[in-house]
Amino acid sequence: MPLYSRSSPISKLSIELLCMIFSATRELDERNSRTWDSNVLLSHVCQSWRHLAIQYAPLWDELIWSPANSVDLALTVLERSKSAPLRIDIDAMACLHKPPPSSDHVASAHSVIRTALSHLSRMAVCALSWSDDYWDSDVFAPLFSPLNLPHLRELVLRYQSRAVLPPPLPVVQVVCDDLLQLHLQDVVVKNWASMLGETTSIVTLTNCDIEYDDFLLFLESTPDLVELHLGWMDILNAPRDSDKVVGNAMDSLKVSHLELDTLRIIGRLLPIDKIDNVELAAHYMEEDQRPLWLDFLRIPSIAKIARLHLYHDVQSVLSVIAPNSMRRTLTSTRSALPLLPAALDGLDMFSTLEMVALDITQWVDFMDLVAAAPAGPRMPTLQDIRLAVNQSDISPTTASLRDYTGPVIAFPRLSSLDIGLLGPDPPSEALVRCLLRAVQPLFLIHGSGSDEAALKVQVMGSHDHSDALRCMYEKFVEGGATPGELKVGQVILLGLVLYENVL
Repeated sequence: MPLYSRSSPISKLSIELLCMIFSATRELDERNSRTWDSNVLLSHVCQSWRHLAIQYAPLWDELIWSPANSVDLALTVLERSKSAPLRIDIDAMACLHKPPPSSDHVASAHSVIRTALSHLSRMAVCALSWSDDYWDSDVFAPLFSPLNLPHLRELVLRYQSRAVLPPPLPVVQVVCDDLLQLHLQDVVVKNWASMLGETTSIVTLTNCDIEYDDFLLFLESTPDLVELHLGWMDILNAPRDSDKVVGNAMDSLKVSHLELDTLRIIGRLLPIDKIDNVELAAHYMEEDQRPLWLDFLRIPSIAKIARLHLYHDVQSVLSVIAPNSMRRTLTSTRSALPLLPAALDGLDMFSTLEMVALDITQWVDFMDLVAAAPAGPRMPTLQDIRLAVNQSDISPTTASLRDYTGPVIAFPRLSSLDIGLLGPDPPSEALVRCLLRAVQPLFLIHGSGSDEAALKVQVMGSHDHSDALRCMYEKFVEGGATPGELKVGQVILLGLVLYENVL
């Protein structure tokens, strides 16, 4: 009988085939919110499937749990996992802006955490997040004992307290070697640098002050580090005359809320100019510190800038991107655009840019920089402009955006203008007028700008935003708008209609 015509009752399938089915079906659940639905369904197919599913430990080797989930189910998973390498992800981090969790939630979390940590020696992944609402020294005791964890590949410990100056936690003393990933927040780990090695790829340290010698050891022992995230921390007891570069050219470096001394140390130890993606968050950056933070990004190391992103909402985000996707990003409460020419250190960005994505509030400042560029008011390679228009960024009653009054800027290759109507509120009349005047220079002909017939305009927004834009244009027609404003408005409305037809 040909193989494809054979059949067998599902209750008679071999154990090897059933295990393959179980392993494949298990992956159907969403990993970040796994509820073991597939596991339970498998165990209800028939009696033989149920017997094997309950006994098949790899089917139960992962626990993702929070106090809102079932305690019994979590304990069942831990029991059925037997001696299989275990992955746990327990999130007992209470929202600090809400009332403390109930005593029942705390008791449930303690039950699951206590049982899970009793299996610590066979864990491959230990991810544990907790707030001080759930802290209990007896429950968390295994973490603060010198246990040897030979199977552990990822360690994630995140702690958060409601108190401004919380009492310190005990020192985490578990012993592991050559972790793939290490993520620490507000915890003190004994000899944490010795946990890392040649296979370590990702490290995150948040609010974890570290000794300079430990940080140096960490960088020297992780030659294949791919991502490094550092935030709210200090490097202690660093020599002032050290200029040794020990870090590797990793893919991504993300730094946030560091003191300038720590930032300078990182800038000395790491080859910033060779790292593909460098992100710097300085939300509370002082006015006189902004040039120093921009210098840390080593923007001239990109050599050629093809894309510029600049958005300003609650925070200002500036990104410059090279053709090879090297990226430098600065996030701060104040726009860094005025400081960009100095940070470029002679690099001619405006002659190489192919795409700019800006908030409408930054548009005129950007045009002023282009007009003042050494090469003159010209962007010879720019093809795509993307403008974000958000009513939340300006007063709804006054035109708080100034108009561009500089020389005509040439955009000989400009072919696309995308306008995004963002935010919860539709644009006001003042904002729409500012928008029309802002983009009007893009439609100039006479060899200095792009022919409107060759410029593809697309406007994206909700129905409320779109309707508001139409109503405003009708007001302009009746209220004596300039011919230039009316012409630009017609093109924008056409782009809006075309976009809605596509939808």
